[in-house]
Amino acid sequence: MLNSDTTGLLSGIYKLARTGMQASKTVIEKAEDSRLREELSAQYINYFKTANEAESLLVEEGITPNDNGPMTKAIMWGSIQLHTLGNVSTSHISEIMINGTTMGIIDLTKHLSEYKNADEASKNMAKNFIHKEECYVDELKQFLGKK
Repeated sequence: MLNSDTTGLLSGIYKLARTGMQASKTVIEKAEDSRLREELSAQYINYFKTANEAESLLVEEGITPNDNGPMTKAIMWGSIQLHTLGNVSTSHISEIMINGTTMGIIDLTKHLSEYKNADEASKNMAKNFIHKEECYVDELKQFLGKK
């Protein structure tokens, strides 16, 4: 049986991974640079795998993870549409994703501090997720300044 900190951390991982899935899917459609699309597709796959892993662990405990609500999804979609209105350059899209990914790193780092009594496996999952997110930021930096 998972303690409440573990379920809280896993739920946070799930929500952040689902957010990453939605954001990367939305911007992939706008990216013209094939290398950027490949990078965003790799991120999407990782978000998908991470969300499924967290979801599976929660479901094993009889917990159905809460996805982002329709309003949150609509706001994020609208924000991406607004921020890319008139500017779908490779640099701008990578900047949007760097900002979003950085926000995810911050949120997940806060979750790690908040859920101190989570089990080691879920803490390691969160730390690995953060590490991958940091690597994505580094990868996306190469697209800054490109048209």
